[in-house]
Amino acid sequence: MEFLFAIYRLTISYFQSSFLLGRVGLHSVFLGFFFAVFLFSNHEGCSQCTDVIIDMSDSFGDGWNGGGYSITDASTGVVVASGDLDTATNGDGVSVGSDNLCLADGCYTIFVGGGTFESEIGWILTGIQGGSLVGGAPATESFCVGSDVWGCTDPSACNYDSLANVDDGSCCSGGCVVIDMFDAFGDGWNGALYQITDENGVPLYSGGLLTGLFGSDTFCLADGCYNISVGGGSWDSEIMWTLSGVDGGSISGVAPQDVSFGVNGAAGCTDPAAENYDPLAQCDDGSC
Repeated sequence: MEFLFAIYRLTISYFQSSFLLGRVGLHSVFLGFFFAVFLFSNHEGCSQCTDVIIDMSDSFGDGWNGGGYSITDASTGVVVASGDLDTATNGDGVSVGSDNLCLADGCYTIFVGGGTFESEIGWILTGIQGGSLVGGAPATESFCVGSDVWGCTDPSACNYDSLANVDDGSCCSGGCVVIDMFDAFGDGWNGALYQITDENGVPLYSGGLLTGLFGSDTFCLADGCYNISVGGGSWDSEIMWTLSGVDGGSISGVAPQDVSFGVNGAAGCTDPAAENYDPLAQCDDGSC
């Protein structure tokens, strides 16, 4: 009501000014009316979105070298926002920068990458459910915004969320894999990231420990063979991690490190000369 009253006052003020200037007419009535409608519609539009910030960085300090980000609405497939460090709204555009986004309630996918030096790219998305997302490039991540609790509502899925009241399409029919991240000093991974790729080297997931001693991420992997690489920060010696939900139960490591693993029995010894050769193994897990 206060907003509508403000629109009323603005419209009356316009009419009074026009009258004093001797310009009251039908055109003034129409102009005042459409002015009020315009302000009202824009105010309503802004109230229906959530402020989301993407902070971007480049470790070399020369911008993203052709790389960028794009955010796609998961329900429509429409790209609703895009940009890069070089044209960021805030920051110097070469080392750091940020864009302020206004996203309607719902779920989205963000892709970051496409440049010639993707390993230099870092980004953090804040203002979303769960607090934030952190990643490098190339990376594809899903997130939701708004007051609704989005998640998997299928009780038979391994990532079922009993608190979710809106299904976000994330229900996992394969294997739910969890990475637990630790930092010995307690200040996060200092720019280091993990990246999971499939057996063909295609990046699937990436992330890191933004701050603190501990954090975890969960992702859905189909039966098959994968690789995880961890490292790239300024204090890799502080890093420890454990991947659970994989063949053998779990694997642990430090940084920098690259490890192959399988999901749902895909990994094993692929050397026919070894005593523990597994003819059903799709990829070698180093156990020969």
